[in-house]
Formats: sequence, structure tokens, C-alpha cells
Amino acid sequence: MKIDPKFRYEMKTRGWMRKSDIRPFTGCKQREIDTIWKSIQSDMKREGIESMDGILLTKRVMKFIGLTEKDIDKAYEKSYLIDKSNR
Repeated sequence: MKIDPKFRYEMKTRGWMRKSDIRPFTGCKQREIDTIWKSIQSDMKREGIESMDGILLTKRVMKFIGLTEKDIDKAYEKSYLIDKSNR
């Protein structure tokens, strides 16, 4: 699955995501998404934090997969420049 830098940027800017957003954000298969979700939920429970209506903070998913804001920004800027040059 190809990762859309614009989608990642939108999720980073929004700051939260639903479980259904994890796949296009990470490119992971469903089994891996379930692992990510359960792991983050477990971390949150350990910290005494509850998820509202099946929502996770984008920062937690980014940390889990080793993605930084800088990585997302660079990919977004690159895709923007490519789109702009194709006009």
C-alpha cells in the first residue's frame, strides 16, 4: 500500500485518528493494525488515560512506528513540490 504524504500530514495536523485511519497512515496490514491499537491502548491504560470513542492521538501512532513530525513534513513538502512542478 502506497503511503499518501498528504494524508499523513492531515492526520498529524488533526492530532487524532480512528482505528480505520491507521492503515492509510502506516501501510500496515490488519493484523499489524490490531497489534498497534492494542499496544497503544495498553500503554494508555497503564498511564491512567482513557480513549474517547475509539480515538488515538496521532503522536502515539507515530511514536509506535518510529515516525517523526519532521519525517512527515519533509515528505509532504516533497510531494507538494512534485505536484506543483507537474502543473
